[in-house]
Amino acid sequence: MATIKDIARAAGVSQGTVSNVLNGKGNVSSTKIRQVQQAAQQLGYALNQRAQVLRRGSSKTLAVVLPSLYNRCYVDFFTSFRNYAQNCGYQVSLLLTDDQPEKEERAIGEIQSGMMAGTAAFTCLHDDGAAYAAAGVQHICFVERSPGSGAPALGFDYYALGCDMARRAIADGCRNPAALLESHAFSSQSELLRGLRDVLDARGLPLTCRQTESSQCAGDAFDLLGAEVAPDAIFIGNYAFAQTLRSIIRHFHEGSPRLYSVSPLFALPMGDFTEFEMNYRLLGRRAAERLIALIEDEGAPAPLQALPVDGVRSWLPPVCGKRKARRLSILTQDSPSINILRNVSRLYTRETGTEISFAAYSYDGLSEVLSSIENTAAFDLARLDSKRWPYYMERVYTPLKEIDPDIERIFDTFVPGLSRKYSHMNGTLYALPNTTSAQLLFYRRDLFENTAFRRRYTELYNCELLPPTTYQEYNRIARFFTRAFNPDSPVEFGTGLTLGSASEAAKEFLSRYFSHTDTLYDDDGHILLTSPEAVQAMQELIDLHGCIDPTHCATWKDTIDHFASGNAAIAVLYSNFTSNIMSSNSRISDRIGYAMVPGGNPMLGGSTIGICRRSEQKEEALRFLRWLCREETATTMMLMGTTSPCSKAYENLEVIDRCPWLLMARDCFALSRASHIPPMRVSSFDEQRFLNILGMAVNTAYSGVMSMEDTLKFAQTTFEKAFKPED
Repeated sequence: MATIKDIARAAGVSQGTVSNVLNGKGNVSSTKIRQVQQAAQQLGYALNQRAQVLRRGSSKTLAVVLPSLYNRCYVDFFTSFRNYAQNCGYQVSLLLTDDQPEKEERAIGEIQSGMMAGTAAFTCLHDDGAAYAAAGVQHICFVERSPGSGAPALGFDYYALGCDMARRAIADGCRNPAALLESHAFSSQSELLRGLRDVLDARGLPLTCRQTESSQCAGDAFDLLGAEVAPDAIFIGNYAFAQTLRSIIRHFHEGSPRLYSVSPLFALPMGDFTEFEMNYRLLGRRAAERLIALIEDEGAPAPLQALPVDGVRSWLPPVCGKRKARRLSILTQDSPSINILRNVSRLYTRETGTEISFAAYSYDGLSEVLSSIENTAAFDLARLDSKRWPYYMERVYTPLKEIDPDIERIFDTFVPGLSRKYSHMNGTLYALPNTTSAQLLFYRRDLFENTAFRRRYTELYNCELLPPTTYQEYNRIARFFTRAFNPDSPVEFGTGLTLGSASEAAKEFLSRYFSHTDTLYDDDGHILLTSPEAVQAMQELIDLHGCIDPTHCATWKDTIDHFASGNAAIAVLYSNFTSNIMSSNSRISDRIGYAMVPGGNPMLGGSTIGICRRSEQKEEALRFLRWLCREETATTMMLMGTTSPCSKAYENLEVIDRCPWLLMARDCFALSRASHIPPMRVSSFDEQRFLNILGMAVNTAYSGVMSMEDTLKFAQTTFEKAFKPED
């Protein structure tokens, strides 16, 4: 096996230099870093991780001890634990026990020999934690199950859960309940059973309870169902048991008892039994946070508190029963998010009998329909994008307070900062946000963390390679990672731009403009397209010549697909388009970094939905609109790839673990100070016309047809003729 001495000889450097490079230490030039890396690769050298651990006294690895991965709850816990730990620089080792003490004791041996920094354990031992203490496991977080003698464990309030389950079953008419639980020695199951019995005993209902485990679950389920008096309700303490029981009832049992089960938190409706959902992804996040705080000595950790149970969530609309079948028609521009909306709306149709139809037009086709919409009652709702709603909101929509005077309360459930930016015009509420979107900076984390690139960047520019906070820094990084300017770059182009249409080109300009100032107009309402900030923004666009692929700049989808293909180092993208970065076709899904857009003043996009003035079904249309804004519906749509105004949807870690940047996008709505609308204008503003004027100037200047100064002057004059300040 090659040694450091062999690498030093092959690379022509000292052994100390090799050691510094392999351990990411020392002030080593980019040339020597490349020499050492190439030599190590050619010699097949691998770092002795065990030796590194011995030198440090512990590894940067956390252990997770789970019974199995058959239970979706455990999968959710582990997924979120691992994601958080890896983002904090830790690796995660998974150890499975099948709830067998001897297997857990072997797992403890692996934790000891691997000198792991901390452990989260769903323990099946009942020894007060003695086995972990004897092995020298210093940082331990017991999850859900206490090891005995009242030792604390991080988990949910299972007693309250048992009470809620029993009350729900009684309300459903249960008279002969049974329970299928894990071992009562597990504190979570004993608390669940205590809650069930306290409520059922108070109503004089005896409970038949059977303890089981994964290997015996099917047989015990058959015995429970085959009792002389079959249960009419079964409480289940393990989600995997519930799936087994459901299958047995479906295929082998004539009766149909109601099933009430603990469950992970789902972003899609499951059905088949009553699920009391618990956010196991949040539990995984909390366990990782606690362990890392203990390891890094961040002071005494907060006392363990039981996490709340989400309970029975419903994707049904807030109406009672089915009404006479109706049809609601939605006018919209065709887009990928419409397919998501169309699919989710089938849930509404199934439960209410109201069919939802979509009239999806091209961009130009929608403009024609909107121009004459005041003369037709064909549409009940209209969905407008950010370029259209300032102009059409008052013309198309009915003020929502005319239908429901209390409608403003819905904003209590929304992300802060949305009300005035998506819904109101001149103080009147006309619509509700549908897909909310904000610009974010995305970058290739692997490139920014590469030692050789970081060192070379420092040598060239005398500063660190970090996510840019200004567009001057952005351009410098784009140039550094463009192969035409840096032959060593692993990507051909540093970044991407969207210039295919005038409106999108205008947004590229405005993103840079608002990084320098908050206002686009002076105190008299005159636009400032020849200001120093406008000139600088245009120059920052022009300076990207040669850093973008001209064959992938027509649409935002082109720009995103180009970045997802791994052919760019950085990009500014709208959050509602970014699910493609995590698609199966993406080559960088595990290497994505994200940050606030340069300048910290992000542009907003997305769409809004309101009720058409001529609709004859306004109350039903508002019911549907409210249903779209519910957390359950919003979470489902976010999991499918779009975004939402609902604040609670951003607490669902199944969504956030997949696209963690959505939390930053959520915060951008309140932070954004960018506005295209003249502050003194009280009538509708034709933003599309404004973007076309500005976008033509951008493309003219970028292509070199006219000078930057002349194009901005022309845009200023054109705007002033088209939009005169109002008195």
